[in-house]
Amino acid sequence: MQSRYPADVRLLRYGAFLNERLGNIPRALQLMTRYANLRPESTDGVRRLAAFYHGRGLYSEEVRTLQRLALLTPSAAERQAVADRVSGLVQKRALTGVDVADWYRQLIEQRPEDITFLKRYLERLVADDKADEALRALDMWQPKYPDEMRFFLELRARLYDRRGQRDVVVAVYDQAFDPLWPRAIVRDWYERLRQYGRYRTYRRQLQERFRQGASDFGTAARLFNVLAYEGNLSAAAQTLTTLEKRREKTGWPREELDRAAAMCLNIGQYDLAARFLYSLYAMGGASPGSPEREATLAKLTAALLDANEVGTTLSAGDLSLYADIAQVDQGAGFLNGVLSLILAGNNIPASMPARTVRQRPTSTGRWPIGSSRRFSPSIPVPGGCCHFTPNCLKPLPPWVNTRPSCGWARISCVPFQTRRPFPM
Repeated sequence: MQSRYPADVRLLRYGAFLNERLGNIPRALQLMTRYANLRPESTDGVRRLAAFYHGRGLYSEEVRTLQRLALLTPSAAERQAVADRVSGLVQKRALTGVDVADWYRQLIEQRPEDITFLKRYLERLVADDKADEALRALDMWQPKYPDEMRFFLELRARLYDRRGQRDVVVAVYDQAFDPLWPRAIVRDWYERLRQYGRYRTYRRQLQERFRQGASDFGTAARLFNVLAYEGNLSAAAQTLTTLEKRREKTGWPREELDRAAAMCLNIGQYDLAARFLYSLYAMGGASPGSPEREATLAKLTAALLDANEVGTTLSAGDLSLYADIAQVDQGAGFLNGVLSLILAGNNIPASMPARTVRQRPTSTGRWPIGSSRRFSPSIPVPGGCCHFTPNCLKPLPPWVNTRPSCGWARISCVPFQTRRPFPM
C-alpha cells in the first residue's frame, strides 16, 4: 500500500506506529520523518514527530523538532509552551550540541512584536556567561521596546555588577534617568545605590548643588525624584517652586514645562501643575487648533478631573483660553456646555480684548510662571468666577439655578434643601 500511495499521510503514520510496536525502530523513525516532512508547513506532523522522539528517549532530536515547531506555530501561547519544554529538557537532560540562543534569535526576528523570546534570549546569554554578546544585543534591541525599560536597565546593571564595575552600574541608571520613571524603576535605582552605600551621598550632593543655586532642570528633577520617593511631597513640590523663581528671567523650554507639569500631577500638586500647563499654553509657538495646543488643553482638563473636589485654576483671566476650548470642542459637547454656564450673562466680545491686553506675555514671547501673575483659588475674571471642580462636568438636573443675579454663573455643591427650583 505504501508503495502504491507514497504520499498518503495516514499510511505513513500507521506504518510508523506498527513498526514501533514490532520493534523496528529505524523503520518507524524513517516513516515518521517522511510523515513530518511531507507537509513542512503543518504543525501536526512535527508535533507527532517530537512525541515519537520523546517516547524513544531521543531528547536532542526532540529539542530540535520542538524548535522547528515553535517557528511554525502561529499561536503565541503554544510558542511559549514549547519554549518552556525546550528549556526544561536542556536543563534536565544536560543536553549539549543544542544551540538554544540561536533559536531564540530566529524567533525574535520572526516575531519582533513578542518580547518574551527576546527576554529568554538575553537571559540565556547571561546564563552562558556571554556578557559581551548580551550587551551588544541590549544596544540593538533596547531602543525598539521603550515600555520594557525596567527589564533592560536591570539586566544591563546586573551584567556590569558581575564584572565588579559599580561605577558603570551607577552611570547606567544616571544617564538614562527620567523624572517620570515608574516607581518600580525608581525603587530599583535607589535600592542599587543603597546596596553600594551611595544613596545618602547621592542625595546630599543633589541637595548641596541645588542649595547653591543650580537652575538646571536635571538637578531639580533628580532632587524632586529623591524627595518624592522618600514621601516628602511638600519638599519635592517646593523644589519646582524654587526652580520656577530662579527661571523668571531665563524662561523655560516647552519640553521641560511639560515634564514639570507631569511631575506635579504625579504627586497630586494640581495647582502647581496648572501653572506649568497654563504657562506652556501661554508661551505660544502653536497655532490655534494645532495638536500641540489641543494636547495642552487636554492636560489642563485632565488635571481638573484628577483634582476631584479640589478647585483647580485653568487660567489667570486670559479669555482666549476659553475661545480655544470652544474651537476644539466644535461638536457642541460638554466643554461648550460648561463654558455657556460660566460665561452666561457676560458681554464676551467686549470683555475679551480688554482681558487679552492685560494678560499679554513679555517681549521675549515667554510667560515666566514665576512672575507676579499668580493664580488664585478662582479665575480672576470680571465679577469673580466659579470654583471650577469636576462636578461642573456632571449633567445638571432641572432644579439647578443657572441664572444667578450677579450675572456670573456659579456651580456649587449646595445641599438639596437649600437649592431653589428654577422653572424651565
